[in-house]
Amino acid sequence: FRPIRNQDKDESVLLNVTVPIPVLAMNAHVETVRPMQAKHISEITTFFRKEYSLRYRMVEVMWAEFPEACFIYQYQKKEEIVGVSFNKIQGDELYMRQIFVREGCRGENVGSKLYQARLEYARQQGLKVARAHVRKETFDFHTRFNAVISGRKEKYIIRGI
Repeated sequence: FRPIRNQDKDESVLLNVTVPIPVLAMNAHVETVRPMQAKHISEITTFFRKEYSLRYRMVEVMWAEFPEACFIYQYQKKEEIVGVSFNKIQGDELYMRQIFVREGCRGENVGSKLYQARLEYARQQGLKVARAHVRKETFDFHTRFNAVISGRKEKYIIRGI
């Protein structure tokens, strides 16, 4: 195992966060956010391989674990997938696994729309809370959705290959 380093070359830290599920709908299901389907796996794996190093090996595993809670973001005019959200229900909570947005599409609210879609899905399922392990560097993004730190910090590590 080796630690993951952030942009400042410091060891990245994982924070446990909890997000309360809103009671009211958030209009998350805009026409560009759709449920992920098996036919999307190949395209997602390809862009993970290009932009997200080793995580491409987990695409099919994360989707197969709980496919009904996974979403894609596609631009309307192009059918290209530019963002994905992997999630699963654990007991009475939504576990938010990953959101990934293609490099050239960051800063366009793709991640926010996927996050809203996952919280809306959890609300529709009657869940009250969502949890995740997030990198310290991304915590500010999660606070937009009322995330709070819960539990201890952990080092973010990856297995050597």
